[in-house]
Amino acid sequence: MKVGITEVAGRAGVSEATVSRVINRRQGVSRTTREAVEQAMAGLGYERQTQGQLVAPVTRGRSADDGRRSEGAAVLGRATAQHGLTQQRTCG
Repeated sequence: MKVGITEVAGRAGVSEATVSRVINRRQGVSRTTREAVEQAMAGLGYERQTQGQLVAPVTRGRSADDGRRSEGAAVLGRATAQHGLTQQRTCG
């Protein structure tokens, strides 16, 4: 069974949101809490899952399937398109 942030949060005694902030190196987490989460991750053998992170729309409080995409997803789409154009120009 893969260990998820729910298990890490339970072991560290924090919320899943706090675990997410630690994983993504966000601000707003004290050093003591960050260390507790990191210890829990190591103790449980947590491995960060990276599949899908680049293609999932950023929802900012909305359901991902309500038909709207946030600005974050749109920016990613433009960046991906620009990268593709750059690759075409340099490779072909």
